[in-house]
Amino acid sequence: MKPLYSFLLAGLVTAVSSASLAAEQTMIVLDASGSMWGQINGKPKLQIAREALATVLADMPAETELGLIAYGHRERGNCNDIEVIVKPAAGTAPAIIKAANNMRFLGKTPLSASVIKAAEELRYTEDKATVILITDGLENCNADPCAVGAELAKNGIDFTAHVVGFDLTDAEGKQVACLAESTGGRYVSAANADELRDALLNTVIQPAPEEAPKEPEPLLLPEATLDHDESVNIGSDITVNWTGPNAENDYIDLVPQGYKPTHGELTYSYTKQGSPLTVRAAAKPGTYTLRYIWRGTDNQRHILAQRNVEVTDSDVALVVPDSVEAGSMIPIQWKGPASEGDYIDLVPEGFKRTSGELTYVYIKPDTEPEVELRAPTKPGIYGIRYILNGAEQKRILQSVAITVTEAVASLSVPE
Repeated sequence: MKPLYSFLLAGLVTAVSSASLAAEQTMIVLDASGSMWGQINGKPKLQIAREALATVLADMPAETELGLIAYGHRERGNCNDIEVIVKPAAGTAPAIIKAANNMRFLGKTPLSASVIKAAEELRYTEDKATVILITDGLENCNADPCAVGAELAKNGIDFTAHVVGFDLTDAEGKQVACLAESTGGRYVSAANADELRDALLNTVIQPAPEEAPKEPEPLLLPEATLDHDESVNIGSDITVNWTGPNAENDYIDLVPQGYKPTHGELTYSYTKQGSPLTVRAAAKPGTYTLRYIWRGTDNQRHILAQRNVEVTDSDVALVVPDSVEAGSMIPIQWKGPASEGDYIDLVPEGFKRTSGELTYVYIKPDTEPEVELRAPTKPGIYGIRYILNGAEQKRILQSVAITVTEAVASLSVPE
């Protein structure tokens, strides 16, 4: 049986070629970072990518104009390691297969800059252009894929980006799916691979209908409700009681009032955590909106319910991420009296004493508004606390929870 990701890539590339053939050019952007040595079902992801490309391109019409860009294939740690390996043209399938088979996998993941490079190579501001990004990791070169997708969609004549995700978690998938969604493309993950494989292959195999297609059935949106406090302090947790379909990948997010896109949210929590759940409040006072987001049978995100919440200022506040990887640095935005001897510490969940902390940083009037603490190496739930060094005793002024997840290891092994 063909590897699962061969079907995914086949669906995307062949669907593109079937829709337009030589009417447009398509650039494949291949992740050649060191993490591609990781395995899916016992097989290295780099080998899955090679086999997928060989399977798809072997049957591609000769007139289909394809190109190939790779990143992370020449140097370790270089965010500028992006190369146009095969320029888009008809009959390039053998060259792309050969390039992928000879490629090394060892560098970083500048996926945003690579997609921009692909768009520019395709003259996306002048011609219709399609990019297919194949990645097993997230952007790690100080760029925002969501912003890049929005900018390319705004400036392009008819630009589309599809994204194939290798072994990404739900949260990781959200961070690259917006690149596709902003441009009208598709994000394909392992979680919904079987359904998309069948749908895309059927679309490709069946001939285009001679008569006008029937209007699709209107999508019926399920009901959902949100119930929460009308106001909370900056950086605190908002407790949300909710009802809704609780489908896979449903979540409740927080966005500025009036924000319409279903990506680029300030923070979110998946409904699979149950009801009630908590969503972290913003760091600035103002009116925000909590929304129930449902991924429908059309594979698009829909807002089922929304309610405003007032985020108010506070004399003492800590704003931290919901979760960080073990051993990484935790960015902490703080607000407090900054009296002499005050500090912010990190303790295990439920720790009550004001001594014996795992790590801490002192706070002074001239301390930067954002400090950092090193996360523990052991996964679990911990607390970040602001400790006031009072005249008679220390006092906990503020405490917020943070989840430390297992670190994701990546291998960089030369072939």
